[in-house]
Amino acid sequence: MRKFLLAACLPAVTACSNPPQPPKTPAQALVEARAGLGAAVAAFHVYAAQRSFCGDVGAKAPPLCADRAVVIQGERAAHQFVDALDRAEATIDALDVD
Repeated sequence: MRKFLLAACLPAVTACSNPPQPPKTPAQALVEARAGLGAAVAAFHVYAAQRSFCGDVGAKAPPLCADRAVVIQGERAAHQFVDALDRAEATIDALDVD
């Protein structure tokens, strides 16, 4: 059983001990940025889904409520980031850079 546990944990330990490698191409950097955006948006949606908003009748106390201004600002920032990634992708496609 210990050998199985060690074998199961070895990839995780190895991944933690090796530093992340920088992207080798602009397209790879774009894919990594989109993946990071996906993780950030998922975490933001968890925050934004906390109903009701802070200050509303029956709202829970912070941090168990969502600040309406933060939700609006976060949505705006996510859209701007997606637009920037789309422009970067168009540039990479136009230059045919790999």
